[in-house]
Amino acid sequence: MYKQEISIWFVPIKSCLKPISFQEKKWKQKMSLSRSFQYEHSRGYVREALSNIFGIPALDIPIISPPRITT
Repeated sequence: MYKQEISIWFVPIKSCLKPISFQEKKWKQKMSLSRSFQYEHSRGYVREALSNIFGIPALDIPIISPPRITT
């Protein structure tokens, strides 16, 4: 049996942006400048973390979760 662990990652906001999917890039175009940066930063690092855990390329991680876009 495997020991279950909980991990929390903290990524400085000034860290370089990581790749996001084509669809995520389309969604972020509908956001304000600050919100689109936050969105790209968080999605990129979620993909990076999951990529490290599962050993697959970050852009192959199937994250399908449209943002709530407010105008």
